Amino acid sequence: SGNPHINLDPVAGKDMARAIADGLGRNYPEHAATFQTHLATYLQTLDAAIVRWQREATPLRGVKFISYHPDMLYFAQRFGMEPAGTIEMRPGVDPTPGHIVALEERMHREGIRLVIRERHYPAGLAETIAQRTGAKLVELPTMVGGVPEARDYVSFIDYNIRTMLKVLQGG
Repeated sequence: SGNPHINLDPVAGKDMARAIADGLGRNYPEHAATFQTHLATYLQTLDAAIVRWQREATPLRGVKFISYHPDMLYFAQRFGMEPAGTIEMRPGVDPTPGHIVALEERMHREGIRLVIRERHYPAGLAETIAQRTGAKLVELPTMVGGVPEARDYVSFIDYNIRTMLKVLQGG
């Protein structure tokens, strides 16, 4: 149950890494110590990156956005953004024309100026909503490998933060 997109929160990424190392250790007990050693090194890298990301993402605090799907909730929570709705009516349920009209009215009423399209969802509707409301559109991957620049977990989060900041700053 719940939103499975915890990978978008780097603090949850630490829990994911621990779970992977623990699972590998259970399946390959002869290498458990090596997995734990590498985990400790990785967690240090991730801790340093999280401090940097929190600093870099400061301009995202309080930014309201619409996303195609609720993928971005954990990212938003970690970096202080405010999810204000989704293009989908519910996860996996395409929007009706009435839902889109209501979403656009809310965007105008509340001054929501950012639409996030997770790259694996269709582009047309998100672009149209952004154009009709004067919002900026940002297209982000939701996993490592979603764009060539997101070759590992750290570069994935780097890419999402920097891309969102660039779009918000008009670049």
